Amino acid sequence: MGGIFIKKIIILTILILGLLFLIDVFTLKNQYGGGNGNLSLVFIIPLIPLLFWYSVALYKLITKTCLKKLNSKFFFLLAILVVLFGTVYQYWRYIKIKRDIRELLIERELLLDEQYIESITSGLTSYTNTIFFGYIPFIMLIAFVYILAMLFNMTNKLKSEDVV
Repeated sequence: MGGIFIKKIIILTILILGLLFLIDVFTLKNQYGGGNGNLSLVFIIPLIPLLFWYSVALYKLITKTCLKKLNSKFFFLLAILVVLFGTVYQYWRYIKIKRDIRELLIERELLLDEQYIESITSGLTSYTNTIFFGYIPFIMLIAFVYILAMLFNMTNKLKSEDVV
């Protein structure tokens, strides 16, 4: 777990942030678009395995190196709060996206069909890309991996104390 491992994490972080930026660029914001498809999928498809690889590498980095010294209650609680507040914030953004689309349809004097609004905002669409693949979910992923690594370290400590 030397310098090469740290460089791998840094390179993965830069690649992931670059893809997240491109996804953000191609996600519809405050506009109503129709029929162009979801161009962000071009960047989401390679992002998924990179996120998995990054999570595994980060988990190993936290459990095997000096980062496990960050096993303080403060950082653990902070990570839990990041995940919780991030989830609430992302839900709020989802509600806001639906409201914005509703307002744009009214503004354009188009038929306001709740079923249509639900269909274009459910799942991975051009409007909701950044709810699933954005900077906030990336920070939440890092916090969640930290929580898992710390729980793993705590259970190992408890097992080693039971043996003694």
